[in-house]
Amino acid sequence: MQHLFTIQEEPSGGFTAQAVGIPEARATAATREEAVRHVTAILIQMQARGLLVSVQLQHPSLPQKALTPEEEAEEQVYLEEIARYRREQYKRDRAVWENEDNAEGRPDPSTTTSP
Repeated sequence: MQHLFTIQEEPSGGFTAQAVGIPEARATAATREEAVRHVTAILIQMQARGLLVSVQLQHPSLPQKALTPEEEAEEQVYLEEIARYRREQYKRDRAVWENEDNAEGRPDPSTTTSP
């Protein structure tokens, strides 16, 4: 498990580290490293006591349920329409590029033969 810490240098000397979002996980020590070690130990103790648990969250943009067969068919039609549109757009763009090449005197690669 990973966790972010904030570290502040104290005016009287030393450093205070705190686990972000967990005010109970806070320690002050002579060095940054020592303060981080103390907070890490606090987090380990909290986890061992069941006060800190790790959960896997599902991203909210992912579907929450399986699609029905009707929804799957509709999605397939939608994806095919996108693919068709992209093919047509590519043909239009290619025609424009070829016209630009011909206007600049470049040979058409489909009619050029190699030696």
